[in-house]
Amino acid sequence: MDQGTAFWSLPGPARFVGEVVGKVLSARRGLVGIALPERVPAGLLGAVRESLLDRGSGRVVRVRAGEGLFARSIAHGLAHAAGARNASVRNVSALAAAPEVSATTFLIDGIGAGDWPRWSAFLRSFASASAETDRTLAPVLAVCRPVGIARRDAAHLFEAGEAAWRGCVSPLDMRMHVGLLRSHRGSEPLLERVAAETVVRVALWDPAMAEALAALDARRLADPDQIVAAARQGGTDEAPCWENGLADLWDGRPTLHVAACRGKVGAAELRRRVWAAQAQHVLPFVDEVLACFIERYRPALEAALPLPVPIRRGTLHVVVPEDLEIASLWRLLADQIPPAEAAFLKSVLAMRNQVAHHQTVKPDLLAAASEAWERIRAERDAVPGWAWPRCGQRLEFVVGRAPSDALAPEPKSAPGAAFAVLARLVQQRLAAGEDAVVDAADLPPAVLERLAALMPSDIEVVRPVPRQAEQGRAA
Repeated sequence: MDQGTAFWSLPGPARFVGEVVGKVLSARRGLVGIALPERVPAGLLGAVRESLLDRGSGRVVRVRAGEGLFARSIAHGLAHAAGARNASVRNVSALAAAPEVSATTFLIDGIGAGDWPRWSAFLRSFASASAETDRTLAPVLAVCRPVGIARRDAAHLFEAGEAAWRGCVSPLDMRMHVGLLRSHRGSEPLLERVAAETVVRVALWDPAMAEALAALDARRLADPDQIVAAARQGGTDEAPCWENGLADLWDGRPTLHVAACRGKVGAAELRRRVWAAQAQHVLPFVDEVLACFIERYRPALEAALPLPVPIRRGTLHVVVPEDLEIASLWRLLADQIPPAEAAFLKSVLAMRNQVAHHQTVKPDLLAAASEAWERIRAERDAVPGWAWPRCGQRLEFVVGRAPSDALAPEPKSAPGAAFAVLARLVQQRLAAGEDAVVDAADLPPAVLERLAALMPSDIEVVRPVPRQAEQGRAA
């Protein structure tokens, strides 16, 4: 499926195509109105045609009203477009009853506002003549009316109302489309998620703009200066409205197309969209990081609680790690965890503060945090050991003669942090399909049980033999 076809399979666009097709198949007077702005996604009428053919509507003929076939007789021009060479099809009644155009749907676009009075008179006559014929195989005219005419001039023609391309593309539609354009698989890093959301919020309902932006590097997309510069190259000074395609409903609200974002006001709007794209993913990212570090360093955090936190109306006492904010978490762990992790937490705190104060995060900071998090979260399993190979590896605790590659906690680390580092080393060994041997000589039984509790049920845990049992065997 190519990109153009994929767009029309999205829920919103497909719903509009389905609405047009439904009106065609149920048209009692043989007329269907389609209201389109000047800027409309490419392939719309092609998608309508394919859908009509799939529904077994008969022939579908595309007609451009400006191609010179209608200089004299519109009825004769339509018959000629359908392949009928019968010179007798020169009036409306003959067209409605002509066997050459039976079971034919005409998709007509390109009518100019100046030609509309003539076409309007013809369409009224066709609706009257069509009502007197057998509608089973009678032709249907699906007409894209021109912009720049009063609504009342078209409203009386189409009894079922027009199918209007207005608010037909939702944020969900465009997120799906951009995900396809950027080949998303569901596990993208933070920077890529921000980049994709920027495409969505800048391109809005315009698939051509989305395709152009989606081809850019993720760092460029996360940079508001780059987005503003790109918008200036293709902008217009036209007053935005629905008819010229520079305004439409987006998420239920009237919104400007990127081409209408000109000058200081337009630049501010684009920067706001980039900020909103970052906020969409940075704030949940902060929450994900909090959950990871609380889980990893829970003993060290619990030892530091309760923690008094100043607030406007006094002091809040945090008594459980889950209530900590990223700033407090960083301060508590900065001197107890590996320097790389402490630096990462500090960068996450900086990103959170910038987004919370309506400032955009620099692309380099987003990229660095993304890369660091990919390394850190690779070590965190919500389902323990789900990706480990099952090749007979085991966790073994030894006391006494430990092998040279036995794992042990860092002697200078705080108790909680030391356990987290040791647990991570154990998991890395097992994830590689190797045995994890832990020197348990100086580890209390509670620590050994906590390590054993991290293991999936099908990974063997070999505990140290009590010394009394060893002495009994020796005797």
